[in-house]
Amino acid sequence: MNHYAEAKNLGIQTEFIDGQGHRRVTDAAALKIILDALPPQTPRRLLADPVVVRSGQPARSSLLQAAYNAPAMENHGWP
Repeated sequence: MNHYAEAKNLGIQTEFIDGQGHRRVTDAAALKIILDALPPQTPRRLLADPVVVRSGQPARSSLLQAAYNAPAMENHGWP
């Protein structure tokens, strides 16, 4: 996979239009440095099974151990 495709998969913007209307694209070498600096992402499951919610029925889901080890998210007032 090339660096631009990898950056897109990670949600990194690689180009923009500057204030004078010129299209700017991140240099491939700079993009490689950015991608190499990111820590590896490991996929993890937080629930063992799909969750089905039924009105009037008790919940039967349980969290996997990875959910307890996940970093806490803080609400900074953003929606």
